[in-house]
Amino acid sequence: CSGLSRSRSLKSLHLLTSTNTMSLLVYYLLPLLVSTAIAFSPSHIVSYRQHRIAPQTGVSSFSRLGTNINTQQDDTDDHIENLTALEGAQILSYRATTGAAALLISIQALGDASFFDGTGFNVDSVVEQSRNLLPLVTGTTLALCPLPKEGIVKVGALSLGTLTLGCGFLSMTSHAPIFIQASWSLSMLALMVVSFREIWYFGVEYKQECVITLLTLPLMLDVNNRIPFTVPLCALGMSVLAFGKVFEPLREDLTRSNSEFLAK
Repeated sequence: CSGLSRSRSLKSLHLLTSTNTMSLLVYYLLPLLVSTAIAFSPSHIVSYRQHRIAPQTGVSSFSRLGTNINTQQDDTDDHIENLTALEGAQILSYRATTGAAALLISIQALGDASFFDGTGFNVDSVVEQSRNLLPLVTGTTLALCPLPKEGIVKVGALSLGTLTLGCGFLSMTSHAPIFIQASWSLSMLALMVVSFREIWYFGVEYKQECVITLLTLPLMLDVNNRIPFTVPLCALGMSVLAFGKVFEPLREDLTRSNSEFLAK
């Protein structure tokens, strides 16, 4: 009996020690990881470059200011020069398909809102065509979406985009309800990934429209049962996103900048 009690005491002590060890690791490592991520974020680096003070070596403040401006301009010029023609074409195509997706979602919103009731205009055929084209457009948008080349993120985005395209073609050719539902749901998931990507690259402060899309898209996964006002709100968020992409420099889509071109 004493041996059993001793064994239980050792197990309890071991569990307590393991728990304390994990707590200490979380307590000390989590702030370190967070501070490291903040220190190496693009916004912190640019902020450091803008506010750092050169050593006092007799150089006037105007000279130091001109040096800092020239350094930042050189960094920007190097970044522009590194933008290849293929990258530029990819970004422009991504933005164009984002605008097309916003247009198709807006057509769906018009169909749900019944704006054309009593006018004699057959909106149902237009809504159906936009629904058939939406998987092709959103799949292409996600496949063209600039993402980090390393890791599983790029592979996952390409896989989801390709799957959305495939289901879209099957939906248009077979008109089977299962492919119609699958292609619609995959389209909503693709737009969710695009919204997450925009927030990740540009910051939630400058991509609040993506918050609207992320709140509405999960409620639109069922093509036949949509919660009222979700499609118009999603169309509004996508339209604002597509319109804002027109004014963003092309290079901003390649690096996480937290929309620093707007903060200047």
